[in-house]
Amino acid sequence: MTNEQVFYKDLQIFLGQFNNIPNNLSPEQDLFVGGWLQSLALVSLVVHLEQQFSVQLNENDLHEDNFRNMKCIFNLISHKI
Repeated sequence: MTNEQVFYKDLQIFLGQFNNIPNNLSPEQDLFVGGWLQSLALVSLVVHLEQQFSVQLNENDLHEDNFRNMKCIFNLISHKI
């Protein structure tokens, strides 16, 4: 499994705490339209990512497009580490 695949799996498990995430969720699938990422989950996700990857997300990083799907989130974090 690649680092990217491990990241997606971890993200699906984390988001599953808030919603019923399908196992076959595509990395490009829109998390907002699917209803899998809402305000409480988003705030918790930001905290989780900062702690899990020892990064700090600033105001510019918190743009909705950076969290649109798992691939966008992976790209955001991979540029921070």
